[in-house]
Amino acid sequence: RVLTDQIAHYNFAPTPTAVKNLQKSECNPKSIHLTGNPIVEVTQRQMEHARNALVKEWGLEKNEYALVTFHRSENVDVPKRLHAFVKTLQGLSRTVIFPLHPRTRNRLKEAGLLEKLEKATHVRLVEPQGYREMLALGANARFLLSDSGGLQEEASIFKKPILVARDNTERPEIIGTFGMLVGVDPEKIRLGVEWIERDYEGWCRKLEKTSTPFGDGKASARILEILEREQNVNRF
Repeated sequence: RVLTDQIAHYNFAPTPTAVKNLQKSECNPKSIHLTGNPIVEVTQRQMEHARNALVKEWGLEKNEYALVTFHRSENVDVPKRLHAFVKTLQGLSRTVIFPLHPRTRNRLKEAGLLEKLEKATHVRLVEPQGYREMLALGANARFLLSDSGGLQEEASIFKKPILVARDNTERPEIIGTFGMLVGVDPEKIRLGVEWIERDYEGWCRKLEKTSTPFGDGKASARILEILEREQNVNRF
C-alpha cells in the first residue's frame, strides 16, 4: 500500500491524520488532497433505505441489543483468540445479534465452539446480512463489538459506541470518542461494556454532538472537482 501511495497521481485522504501519514511515507505532496471519506455520504443516503423494519421483525428493541461481527483472519484463524471471543460473548448480559461470516462459521465449527454459541440463549447467530440490513442493525443497536473496519467508520456516522475487537486499528481517529480498542481479551471487553453502560444516555448525548472524523459528506464532490480541475490543467 505504501508503494501504491508513492506512485499514485492522486491520494485522496479521508482525515488530517491520513494526510500526515501520507506525508511521512514520502508521497508527492502535490498528490495529497484532504477530501473526507465517501463512506459518510453513502451511509447517510442509504440510511433512508435501511431495513429498519427488520429490527421489529426480529423482535428487537432499539438500543437494547449488541451487534457483533468477527471475521478477520488474525482473529478467527487463531484458536486462542477465537476461544477468548466466544467466552466473551457467553458472558455478555444483553441480547447479541451475530451475523456469521462463512469463515467464522467454519472456524467455530472446526474448534467445536459453534454449538456452545448456539446454546447461549442470548446470542442469536444469523446469516450474513445485506448492506441495508446491516445499516438498520447497526443504527438501532445499543453498541457494536466488531473487528470490521467499515463498521468502525459507520459507527461514527450512526453515533454509536463501538468496541474494536482488534489490537490496533487503521481508524485511530475514532478511539477515545466513538471507539475503544479491546482486542479479544474478555476482561478488556467487559470493562469496555461497563464504560458504555455506566452512563449510556450521557454517552448518547455526547456522541450526538460529536462529528464523525471522516468528513462532512461532501467527499465525492471534492474528488470530482479535483479530477476535473487536474484534467483541464493537463489538457493544455
